[in-house]
Amino acid sequence: QHYRENPSDRPMTKALNLLNNNRFDVPAKHLYARYRENGYDTSFGEDVYKEHLRSWNSFDEIDNSGKKTYDSFKTTFDEILDSIKENGFDSSKGTLPVTQDHLLLNGGHRLAASILYDKDVDCHFAASESEGQLNCSSEFFIQRGLDIDYVDAMATEFASLIEESLIVTLFPSAVSQHNQIDKVIQLLNNYGSLVYGKKIPWNNNGPLNFVRQLYLGEEWGLDWPQNFAGFAQKAKLCYTSTAPMIAFLFVPNEGVNPVSLKEEIRRLFGCGKHSCHINDTHEETMRIARVYFNNNSLHHVNNAKYVY
Repeated sequence: QHYRENPSDRPMTKALNLLNNNRFDVPAKHLYARYRENGYDTSFGEDVYKEHLRSWNSFDEIDNSGKKTYDSFKTTFDEILDSIKENGFDSSKGTLPVTQDHLLLNGGHRLAASILYDKDVDCHFAASESEGQLNCSSEFFIQRGLDIDYVDAMATEFASLIEESLIVTLFPSAVSQHNQIDKVIQLLNNYGSLVYGKKIPWNNNGPLNFVRQLYLGEEWGLDWPQNFAGFAQKAKLCYTSTAPMIAFLFVPNEGVNPVSLKEEIRRLFGCGKHSCHINDTHEETMRIARVYFNNNSLHHVNNAKYVY
């Protein structure tokens, strides 16, 4: 619990504590800020930032008459980034409104800047949700037509920031049982925060390549001289229908055992270990995210033919 009712007794809190699945916009802002800070020679960071704003509000912020164009948003954000980098979070310019559950309602730009520069932020309990917008989830942006390449990039950025994040993979053997998918979603919402869900297309080259990435380093998969026979057998058992895979980016609540959750999901489908995979480490989360949440990677995995 980071906040108290008495405004004069509000401690500062770590910025990352406010990054939740309701504010999927923050990773887009952080991605732009990170690319700017590092001087990367690409426009992609700004592309993500610009297009997430276009889909969100068409560059017209209702509560700020000075921000009516993309350039006004970018200029203001650059000023925020420079200020927070040099001086930290300035509470005199306003604190961040949060719900009683500590969900951010407004101030995504200042939060993203504070996350990037590792500065604590100051908050207040909002009198009502009208102080901002509660639902800025991945589904919100998808429904508003944001290009999947940008949504994927935001999901990967979110995963990179939250070390507890995991990826739940449902194999075609499970996805073919359509009536159970909603139950999986309900379980994930009960046990943590469901950040992003995506159907993962695959073709005949994909299964072995996906399994190699998901279980990279497992001795039972065998290696080049054995034509990855262990991984190939696993792929046959997991890809038993033409249904796509489904991947969920998920942050478990504190105390939740991912292994127990995985077993509970598997019981829904009745096909054992060949229905669901949940990784163990943040390194694995990032490897899998960079496979699933990037259409270039998916094209490679589904088209690469390995020759020893």
